[in-house]
Amino acid sequence: MSAPKQVLIVLTNHSELGNTGRKTGFYLSEASHPYKVFTDAGFVVDFVSPLGGKAPMDAADRKDTINAEFLADPALVAKTESTLRPTELDPASYSAIFYAGGHGAMWDFPDNQPLASLAAKIYEHGGVVAAVCHGPAGLVNIKIEGGKYLVAGKNVNSFTNGEEAAAELTDVVPFLLESKLAERGGKFQKASNFEKKVVVSERLVGLRDGRCRGGCRFAQSLTHPAARLGSHVALCDSKDRFMHELITAIRTQSIAPATDRTIPVAEPHIEPTALTDAELQAYFKDSDRSIVLSAQDEQELGWRIINDDCSKSREQLVRANLRLVVAIAKARAGRGTSLADLIGQGTIGLIRAVQTFDPARGARFSMWGSWWIKAAMQRVIQGSSERMTGSHA
Repeated sequence: MSAPKQVLIVLTNHSELGNTGRKTGFYLSEASHPYKVFTDAGFVVDFVSPLGGKAPMDAADRKDTINAEFLADPALVAKTESTLRPTELDPASYSAIFYAGGHGAMWDFPDNQPLASLAAKIYEHGGVVAAVCHGPAGLVNIKIEGGKYLVAGKNVNSFTNGEEAAAELTDVVPFLLESKLAERGGKFQKASNFEKKVVVSERLVGLRDGRCRGGCRFAQSLTHPAARLGSHVALCDSKDRFMHELITAIRTQSIAPATDRTIPVAEPHIEPTALTDAELQAYFKDSDRSIVLSAQDEQELGWRIINDDCSKSREQLVRANLRLVVAIAKARAGRGTSLADLIGQGTIGLIRAVQTFDPARGARFSMWGSWWIKAAMQRVIQGSSERMTGSHA
């Protein structure tokens, strides 16, 4: 009987979010979810960090059931507080190295040479290199044989510049990850902010998840049959698909000719429709009747949506924020776009906000929802402006 395959999960040691006075670290679900999928698949998992020792946790919310299981295991938590150093490890022992995300990774992943060397050797021995969300910060300075950057010429993905702006951290992080990956020669696979996208390119596997809760799907991605097409670098944001691709890549570690591909991820399609006067009046009445949710209410609804896929909770969160759509639409009216069009498009933005809301972040939904609503309205405003410009050409 062959020995079980071994996988490394990389965690950050960095705990300060720039000069904001806020704490950061590794995003727990991006370690706990992959850990569960890897161990359920029969893999042995070790934790490593740039400096070894304690890795600070971020977003350690026990309402996530897999987080709760992880935190309830003292021996497992102890491993995150006494992580291994890269220089202690033999790269030949590992079939994959997986960089967990969290903003802390932006500070200590890129320039740690022992960690980059460890990942390069795992890759060159036929192993898989993987990353999620901000985890690709660990990829930007990895060089392989011939001095070429690992990501050069490969399809890549990560937390995007637009998402960093939406989080209001553009001027806080030491660099923009999307830009840096492109600078290193990566072919960045762009999608709308917080949208799901799966990309496979050689023996690099990665995840970009709208809520940055993508670790589970990342690990499951390794079991996907399509991964047998070649060595793997996959960057995706559908957690289940991502983990499926990754598990398969680890199990097969095929050295077939490189195959780049984008794997379609089903997304609910919402068709914008114009509201009639009667529908608009009904919308106003519904918004006036909408209840005001407390921060705790929003958190509870968010967790029900994530853990139970609860459609009733989604509807409740949408209805409670119709008033927000109306307020933003009225503030933008008079720019060549009707109030009805703004409200119709803004509601689509609200629905997308509910679909991507992550209660583990601790932010109020109104902040998250406002960004999505405004972005959706901006598209219709821009379209009206372009039509008006064309008519006067």
